[in-house]
Amino acid sequence: MITYVTATDEDDGTNAEWTYTIVDRLSNEFTVDGTNGEVTTLRPLDREEQDTYEVYTSAVDHGESPRSGHTYVTVTLIDINDNPPVFESDSYKATVPEQTSDIFVITVK
Repeated sequence: MITYVTATDEDDGTNAEWTYTIVDRLSNEFTVDGTNGEVTTLRPLDREEQDTYEVYTSAVDHGESPRSGHTYVTVTLIDINDNPPVFESDSYKATVPEQTSDIFVITVK
């Protein structure tokens, strides 16, 4: 669960009932529950692939002449430590003369 979108409507009856939807499907990473406005992800998201998403949602009332409201939900992913350090090689070798000190030996990438 990411968040809830919440609309209000001062009408009565079915005019005061509404359904939430995602308007723009530029990305298929999110869904919204039509009844309660709960915004959730459809798959795990990775900040290394994309760090920010905008989800354009709407609330449409159930009146005979439906009215709607729209809003953007901005989702910013926080980086977690999900990638280990990686060396370019499995092993490294350096030769150092004996009785030397304070010298540069090898760079490990």
